[in-house]
Amino acid sequence: MSTCKSNTDPLILITNPEKLARDIRRKARLAATLAVAKTIPVPTPSPLVDDIGPSAPALPSLDEPPLFRSKMQSGQGSSGNTEDPADISHSDLINAIMVIQQNTAKQLLATQQQVQDAQRAAQDAQAQATANMLAVQKQARADVKAAQDQARLDQEATAARFAALEPINSEASSTARLASGRIDLQRFRVSDGPLCRGPFQEVEPFLKWIQGVQFFYAMKDVTHSDDKCLILGGLIAETNLLSFYANESPKFADKPWDEFKSRLFEFSLPTEWRTDLKRSVNQLKMADTKTFLEFSTQARTIQSLLNFEKETLDNFALAEAVTFGLPDLLQVKVSDYRALQSANFKYGEFKSRTSGFYISLIKELALWLRTAPNPHNRPVGQGINEDHLWRINSYLDSIGKCHFCKTHCGSLVGACPGPIDQTRVEVPPLFYHPSQTGQLHRAQRVDERPSGQSKWRGQTNRLPGWSGSTI
Repeated sequence: MSTCKSNTDPLILITNPEKLARDIRRKARLAATLAVAKTIPVPTPSPLVDDIGPSAPALPSLDEPPLFRSKMQSGQGSSGNTEDPADISHSDLINAIMVIQQNTAKQLLATQQQVQDAQRAAQDAQAQATANMLAVQKQARADVKAAQDQARLDQEATAARFAALEPINSEASSTARLASGRIDLQRFRVSDGPLCRGPFQEVEPFLKWIQGVQFFYAMKDVTHSDDKCLILGGLIAETNLLSFYANESPKFADKPWDEFKSRLFEFSLPTEWRTDLKRSVNQLKMADTKTFLEFSTQARTIQSLLNFEKETLDNFALAEAVTFGLPDLLQVKVSDYRALQSANFKYGEFKSRTSGFYISLIKELALWLRTAPNPHNRPVGQGINEDHLWRINSYLDSIGKCHFCKTHCGSLVGACPGPIDQTRVEVPPLFYHPSQTGQLHRAQRVDERPSGQSKWRGQTNRLPGWSGSTI
């Protein structure tokens, strides 16, 4: 059974739901706007409001419209009953919006005025702080300048006082020195001089110290004998010499300085110290660990000690002694080039030429050693090279060592009781060995020597006509 016509109620008109929602939202916004307008406080009009100018459009009266005011009053009078925004007319809404705009403009102008006032106050405070800082800096510069001026004035005054006192002091000191030749020992700095620390009766340290004392006297312009003796006491730290000074120096008061110095030499140096130095010069030998320049410097040092206050060894005699202490090959070089036979002999030229000979000889020997066959690289099963064996035995003979144990045992050849020393023998590059003319001449054994010959004790193998020298 059909039910299409069973409902007899009137039909509802079809409406647009979106439009209905938009109307509801518009009414809600209008109600919210009216509620905000009631709560906005209206500030006191500022003088700047009048400065907006006549160009601003004329606004309606700030008073609310009568209709709007009456409706608001009626709304406030009722207890919680608000009028529906849909019942407000369009003119009332326009008037309400204009009132809101005017109140907002007044509030913005008041806020802008407050901001301007705050900025102006901040600028004034900053300007005041800048002015105060400039004043402080100016005062500080003035104080510094005043202090500098005062210091300069004080310095000038002090310099003027010293300048006024210097002529008086110089005249007094010059008068005192011209009168007696003495110095003010209370103001003299003895600590500037060299100090004698010993050891006692050692020639080289004592002579170096006494030379330094003489240079110190010359530098400080000490000329009086008594002043020299008194100052010398402050330059002694060695116990024996200090005891001698305490006992002997009072005896030489008002006596020449040379007498006291002679007595000091007698006590501080051995009796034949010059003879010992001459013997050292004559026994000079250039060791294999020294260069020629080091050897020459040692000889010159001994010469300076020997020639203290009087010359006893000239440069030519020193050059001869140095030449005698050189290795044989270097002596041959000096003799061949006649380094000692110049008309006007100068030790500097001799040292320079001999040093050149020494350097060239070192280079030649180094080249020879590089080209010579190395005995350690010989083929297995072959014996040692005879030339190398001859050189090693010659070197051992020159230093007095046994061929078997390599020590100073003093045993005969073939009779050494010690164990054999198979370590490598280092032969110095400058060692010169004679040419091999035959087999090594060995010393006879005890049982092979004729009767009546003394036994060799402390002797090793020597080559005939050859005496080894220590390089």
